[in-house]
Parts: sequence; C-alpha cells; structure tokens
Amino acid sequence: MTRTRSALMIKMESLLSIWIENQVAQRIPLSKMVIQTKAKSLFDDIKSKAVSNDNANGSNTDKNETFEASQGWFERFKVRANLHSIALKGEAASADITAAERYPTELKALIHEGGYDPKQVFNVDETGLFWKRLPNRTFISKTEKSAPGFKASKDRLTLLLGGNANGDFKFKPFLIYQSENPRAMKGCSKNLLPVHWRANKKAWMTTSLFQNWVSTCAIPEIKAYCNKENLNFKALVLVDNAPGHPVYVDELSENVKFVFLPPNTTPVIQPMDQGVISTFKSYYLRRTFKLLLSETDGQDKPTMLEFWKKFNIMKAIEIISDSWEEVKPSCMNGVWRKIWPECVHRICAAEVDGTPAVRHEISNLARESNFEGMEETDINELLTSHNQEFSNEELLQLELQFANEEDDSDRSIEISEEQNLTSKQISKAMCLIDEAMEIFLKNDPDSGRSFKVSQAVATNINCYKEIY
Repeated sequence: MTRTRSALMIKMESLLSIWIENQVAQRIPLSKMVIQTKAKSLFDDIKSKAVSNDNANGSNTDKNETFEASQGWFERFKVRANLHSIALKGEAASADITAAERYPTELKALIHEGGYDPKQVFNVDETGLFWKRLPNRTFISKTEKSAPGFKASKDRLTLLLGGNANGDFKFKPFLIYQSENPRAMKGCSKNLLPVHWRANKKAWMTTSLFQNWVSTCAIPEIKAYCNKENLNFKALVLVDNAPGHPVYVDELSENVKFVFLPPNTTPVIQPMDQGVISTFKSYYLRRTFKLLLSETDGQDKPTMLEFWKKFNIMKAIEIISDSWEEVKPSCMNGVWRKIWPECVHRICAAEVDGTPAVRHEISNLARESNFEGMEETDINELLTSHNQEFSNEELLQLELQFANEEDDSDRSIEISEEQNLTSKQISKAMCLIDEAMEIFLKNDPDSGRSFKVSQAVATNINCYKEIY
C-alpha cells in the first residue's frame, strides 16, 4: 500500500534533510534518536504555525494530524533522504585524543619522505559566516527580530580558508553563497572579485565544488607561489574528513598531494582551527562595526538602521577580503604548533589567536557609540554562533530565504549587464583626483605630508592611466 504524505510531513522532511546536511557539514555526529527528536520538534512547530496562519487567512490545516517519529517512519525516511551514506552513531563522538597525539609523528614522516619545505605544506578548512549578523543586544538585531519576513542575520555563506605552514602564503578565499546572481551583484564581473565566487542552494561545500576549487584555484595558486619562491612545484595539503571532501581528491594532481587528517581530530590539531578562522571572524566583526559607526556618525548621515538595511553581500565580500588580508603571517605560522612545532618561528598567544583583544576592542567601540548594555560576552556569543546548528525557526527562515533568492536570481539573470568603465569616466575621475590633490598641496601647512599623499595616489592610479 502506498502512503500519501501530508503537506505538513513533506515540509517537515524537507527541512529535516537540510538540518541533517548542516549537522554533517559541521561534523556533528548524528543518531537515530537525535533525528527522531528533531523531526518531532519540527513537525510540531510547522503544524503550530500552519494552524495560526489558517486563522489569519481562512486556510484549513488538519488540526488532528499527529506524528510520533516512529521506527517505521524513520526507516522510510532513511530511504527517501538517502541516509545510508551518513554514519549514524549511538553516542556523540568526542575528539580522538590518541590519534591527535600520534599524528605529528606520522606527518613528519610524510614531510621527510616527500622532501617538503614549510612553504610547501598547506592546510585548508571551511567555516560558516553569518555575514549580516550583529550581537543580540544591539537595537538593530532587536528591530529585525520584531519585523516580519526573512531575517538577514540568518543569511549564511561558507568560506574555504587556508595557507601554508611557513605563514607567508594564503589562498584567495573560496566563497559559497546560495544564489549565483544576488541582486547586489548586478553588473559585477565575478572574476574580478577578491574571492572565488561559487553558489549552490544551501551555500555548503560539496564534492564537486571542492574538486572545482582544487583544479581551478588551489593548484594554479600553489604553482604561482612556488614559481615566485623558486621552489619545485610540489605541495602537501592537509584536509579534514568533511563530507564535501572527495576521497579521490589526491588523484587530481601529480604535483599536489592531498592527505586526510585522522577522523575526529579537527578541533585538536587542524591548523586553521587553532586560531586562524576565529581571528579572521573577529576581524570581520570589528571591520563591520567600524564601518557601521563611520558611515552613520555626523550630520546628514543615515541612521544605523538605514545603513544596515543597505549593507549587502558586495560590501561583505570587501570586508571578508580585508579581514583575511589582516590575518598576520605569525598567526598563519603559529597555528601549526600542535601538529608541526618545528616549523613555527616563534609562539606568541596573542598573535596566534587575536580574538580576545579584538573582542575587548569591539565592546569598547559599542560603548562609545551608545550600544548600551553590550558586553564582551555578547561579542563572544556572536563569534561562536557561526557554527551552531539550525533551530526550527532558522530552518523555516531558510525555506523563505531559498524562495526569495531564487526569485532575485531569476530577475538578476534577466536584467544583468556587466559594468563597463569608459574612457570618459576615467578622464572625469582623474580630473577630480587632480583637483583634490591640488587642494592638499596648496593648503596643507605640512608640505611633506601632502607631497607624500600626492605621490602615493599618483602611484596607485597608474593602473587606470594605462587603460585610459
């Protein structure tokens, strides 16, 4: 007999699948009981919202429909959701300390066998980023929570970040968003962005995207770096066992060898997780905060709420790029101390993980700017929220977000035109720059300062003069 699933069940299973994928992407162990509990909770929340909407618009949801997340349902759902490929555990697994302690010796043997220099050994890792999220106590966050519709603070992207053990090389950020053509990117040439732009519906890393990163980004970037440093083109790249990392990744290049870290050791030994990613996120928040304050301070400036409504993914990309650039070589090198201590130049805790100092700075900025009641604990809560699991409310918001982004993407494809910088526009800009420099040179009592600025500007706009 074929069972007909209700609209409530179809919606619940769709959101449950998204939740499971996110748990797997975050390397959070799953069990049958955990999935059943989440399914029951989701169903109850979806039904409650549907009944409330019925009262408002006259629809008719079956108020008597029940769901118990039985063993029979779970077995059928496993087939529908292809759960056989996910390892379900009886209990949550903790970090494998024994494997983590043993791995540095194994890594040394690999490095010695391949004859790799610290410049030729790399690590990368994915991380989630809620790019338009502020601490909960800010009035902007409170205003958003009370407004209907999709919450921008739930808009999440994925970044692949990494670099080498020597600390002098960083990969260009690989950014995954849920829309290929968001409205804010109308007319933008994506190959000129300071990130590698990719998209899929859930903004998560997949095996095909990781393979694309290896072939079109990682290998060319490593090769260019080796050439610049007069090194043989060979590299060892350490990656974790995330579901989006294909087992065949080591077959993609003869010169670049990919090695998987032992399972369940990422929090303990993976370099990018020992301070690089947390430092980057703290820099992102600080830059976002400073921009918010600078753009709204003074007369005839927008209010903070007005500015925040216009803060879009293009501005976020700019801040991502600047924040990644800000991560110091000493941090990129120091995070290897647990897995390869011999390659670390010197260890300074503040340089390896700058989060505490930045957190303190942001809380001071908040107090100076009348963000009343916000403390360092609020900053820390925000920084750790990027990797938390989705709540039922967030899953329902994601469903709305996917629909909105698909509409925006369709419209963007229809009307998108690439921006073209014309000779006339360059000429006008050059004249304005010349006028501005003339004001400094004529009126600044410190002639050395104005001359230095004028020279720096002239040097940096040469790239436009070459195409003029």
